[in-house]
Amino acid sequence: MKINNLNKIQFVAPINSDDKTTKSVLNNNIICNNQTFDRKMPSLHNLKANYLVSFGVERSFNRPEVGSRKNEEKYLNIPFYEKNANDLAILLGPDKDAILTYDDKTALPELSFHRFASNVKNGNYRKQGFQPDTNIVIFSPTDWIRINKDPEVALRTAINKLPDPEAKTVVLIKDMRTYLEYTVGNKDAHSLYSGKFLGDNVQIVGLMDNSSYQEIKESSSIKKDINFLKLFGTVNLSVPGETETKEILKKQGKILNTIIKRYEPTKVTISDNAIDKAVDLSAQKIGGEFPGKALNVIDLVISAKVNEVKQKNPNNPISVNSSDVTRFFEKHYGILESLVDKNSQFKKVEIPKTRFSDVGGASDVKEILKDGILAYIKNPKEYLKHNTKAPKGTLFYGGPGTGKTLLARALAGEAGVPFFNATGSDFVEVYVGKGAARVRELFREAKKAAESSDKKTAIIFIDEIDAVAKKRGNGEGGGAQEHDNTLNALLAEMDGYNKDSKTHVIVIGATNRKDILDPAILRPGRFDDSLEVPNPTRNTNSRLEILKIHTKNAPFKDAADKEKIINEAAIISAGLSGAELADMVSKAAKVATKRENDKFITHNDLIEGYLQVKAGPIKHSDESDLIKTVTVAHECGHASTGIILNHILKQDISFITQQERGNFLGAVFYKPGKDMGQPNFDSVIASAAMSYAGGIAESRFQSGGHDAGVSGDLSNATELIEKAVENWGLGPNVGFTKVTDKNRDLYKTEIKDDVRLFTKTAEKISRLITDYNRDFISKYVVDYKANIGKAGKTLSGEEFKKLHDEWLKKSGKDKEEPLLQQKISILIDSARNGKILTDEELDNKIKNK
Repeated sequence: MKINNLNKIQFVAPINSDDKTTKSVLNNNIICNNQTFDRKMPSLHNLKANYLVSFGVERSFNRPEVGSRKNEEKYLNIPFYEKNANDLAILLGPDKDAILTYDDKTALPELSFHRFASNVKNGNYRKQGFQPDTNIVIFSPTDWIRINKDPEVALRTAINKLPDPEAKTVVLIKDMRTYLEYTVGNKDAHSLYSGKFLGDNVQIVGLMDNSSYQEIKESSSIKKDINFLKLFGTVNLSVPGETETKEILKKQGKILNTIIKRYEPTKVTISDNAIDKAVDLSAQKIGGEFPGKALNVIDLVISAKVNEVKQKNPNNPISVNSSDVTRFFEKHYGILESLVDKNSQFKKVEIPKTRFSDVGGASDVKEILKDGILAYIKNPKEYLKHNTKAPKGTLFYGGPGTGKTLLARALAGEAGVPFFNATGSDFVEVYVGKGAARVRELFREAKKAAESSDKKTAIIFIDEIDAVAKKRGNGEGGGAQEHDNTLNALLAEMDGYNKDSKTHVIVIGATNRKDILDPAILRPGRFDDSLEVPNPTRNTNSRLEILKIHTKNAPFKDAADKEKIINEAAIISAGLSGAELADMVSKAAKVATKRENDKFITHNDLIEGYLQVKAGPIKHSDESDLIKTVTVAHECGHASTGIILNHILKQDISFITQQERGNFLGAVFYKPGKDMGQPNFDSVIASAAMSYAGGIAESRFQSGGHDAGVSGDLSNATELIEKAVENWGLGPNVGFTKVTDKNRDLYKTEIKDDVRLFTKTAEKISRLITDYNRDFISKYVVDYKANIGKAGKTLSGEEFKKLHDEWLKKSGKDKEEPLLQQKISILIDSARNGKILTDEELDNKIKNK
């Protein structure tokens, strides 16, 4: 066998060799690539070297032969071996030959044949044509080749020496690849490999690892005769799952003894709990098959414990327990990483610890997943009693940060199955065939992981699936062709893998753009459901649920204070996604920790966290007093106009801040009210009026009118008005029509008239309200400049409204508000009828009412 060092340079060191390198290995000093490693020393350098030698040197597990007293039934009564034996009996039948293929030799695949032989002797396979007196022969061609003997002659001789050579005989040929490569070309392939050269009563079972099987299928030296492999049936031995691996390692003591003996004279024992922990953590952290990857981990843990104890007392016996395994995973992550095949980007697999309780909101989606995929994985027989077929997968769609990835991880965590996390960009390639090959590799690794899982299921999560599954067009060139090939490979794998009744691969896709996906991936039979993962923007309870999760370990003064603060935070955080809510809590905690005293999170900390998420941290610049004054007036104009139009907009002020953040000097943030609906004629005019109010208000405080800071407000208002006219059918001149590129010329004049109608009406309303609030805006600016009271600070919507209400009563303006609201109503009604009123016309309508 080969010993691979960290630099992937190889050398051969048979365990019984007399060469100096091997003697050095057995004496605890390793010489490799002109470097010396001391297995006794507990350094990372030497520990890695110990790992390399441990698994580079060939081991002999002293496998028991059939009929030996050491081969007790209890060692074979593991469902893994029984299932494989039954599959073999069915395939062989009365007269066929077979090849057993396997992925992991440490699972002792020949024990499946031993189980088969034991069942034959017990009369369990009479229906398959095997009587209890059937001859069973286990043959190792390698042993005969080593002593320069022809394995074919040796096998024929062994059969002739049987007590009844004419009786039905089944021969297991170990290392079938070696046997085939040694004998083919010298014999008549058809007679040789059909088993007839040994007699009509002989059936051959060849044992071969999967990679060798695939290589030999393409071997020119064998293929030149005939494709003889077609003469054999094939049984691909399943891989034991976690539970079966634990049984194998506990019952087949010789496997672990082979590792332990290398540490003699130190006496080493390993507890059953340590075995359980090694298997469980290996399943979560390391790709590959059982029991091999668990054995790798156990050997590393023993080595680390031996090195640790020997420093204190070399003569002490060593007991490895579960805590030693846990500590090794925590301390030596770099070494564990070396167990992962770096040639594959999909080898690393885990069983997530995330649960549905870690996912806030999305209650409807979680319920569907529980009743569907999760119910099937936990109890497939019960599920199929009420459903015609097993679930294949689900597509999640929704905006960024809504928790699609978290939901997929939680599903795998609840089910306790391997989870593969990929993104669409992992498959995007311009080189023909690369993307499709990566797709096939991912599904191949998922199937292997499913075979290793107790539940025989794995979940593939493909985020941003639109990168690989967007609509196919008529684009030419290598890039378009490669995209189509990759998508076709994905569709084929999604169709094919779920037809395997032994294992199940479930695909969860996620996208922010369901509208651009190819129809083929959305058709029934690929994804069982397309589920929208909602943004908790307008659902206070969902936001509260998410905040509770993310504040679970956050510092608060006490439970009552925490409950009050996060309930307030759920209200003010309208508009934030799940990811943004998590970021809000994180930023609030950072603000709290910066204080010298009282590092508990407060309501104001969460307000600051909210503002940092929405607008960025506070900036400290040298803006002039005039710019600061204009900014204060600008934001006050927005907010005070919003208060007057609240009965139309149905949205409340969340915060008003005069602090420079991000790319603006101040800002007003809003949150939807309980009765807020979709945009309509009235709300479009009111929204535009509120946008215009900032520029109108600031023009009162500087000569020359408003400045360039209104550009963003004008863009927002214009975009909204154009949508109202062209997309929503709200323009009285364009009418109930959606304007498209095809009919735009027909409505050119009407569009112009409607845009002007909305714009001028909104501007007139904005000026009316700003004039009404003129004294309040002036007072607010003065208070800010004098830094008096709360004006000028970051205020909540409730605090700002309180200031405005106090001014209304003190100034008597509250008595004038009904007239103002009447004028606003008349202007909007007139606009609805296609007319922009002049000031004189508005006054006349008021007089006539």
